[in-house]
Amino acid sequence: MIVTGASARAVIASPVDPRSLRTAVSPPSATPAVAGSIARYYAASDSADSLDIAFRSARDSLNREAQDLARADRRTPEYATRFDGFMARVALARRTREARDRARRRATSLRAQLGPEAPDAARRNVAPGAQLRAALDSAATANGRPVIREMLRDRRATLAVTPGTWWLAVEGDDGWIGTARRHEVRRGAQDTVRIGG
Repeated sequence: MIVTGASARAVIASPVDPRSLRTAVSPPSATPAVAGSIARYYAASDSADSLDIAFRSARDSLNREAQDLARADRRTPEYATRFDGFMARVALARRTREARDRARRRATSLRAQLGPEAPDAARRNVAPGAQLRAALDSAATANGRPVIREMLRDRRATLAVTPGTWWLAVEGDDGWIGTARRHEVRRGAQDTVRIGG
């Protein structure tokens, strides 16, 4: 394949038309009200995650300290001071856990209110291009043939594919698929295909 036009990272041969998947991973156009609800959902979800990390850290520290206190002499004034400090940290950890649980309930409620507009929190930080690449790889595997990728060198790449119908396309650094075209590969043929970037 010879790539003309805009810059590209690689070329692909896919048994599935990549354009058919693009809308599946494109972010939906949200109204301002929905966008505001999504922002509140993400804020509550992020808050719950941060509080969970703080609670787990405090819990682990308290568990270690409890083991130390169990081995200490309980009759000394130093033990009483340590125990009071320990119980104050237990109360703080309990409040952190309760705040985490409230934030989780809030995030769950906001997600339920969004219904079908609710975003997938697990994919929040995954770039749309990476989502498209993963969706294309999955669809191709389900089709029985994997996507074949080759890095470009001097705007050229050689792809070895089995006979049949393939979609040839240019893949950018961001994972988005540029120009795509259908190509029939015949047994034993060596085709030169020019495609725009």
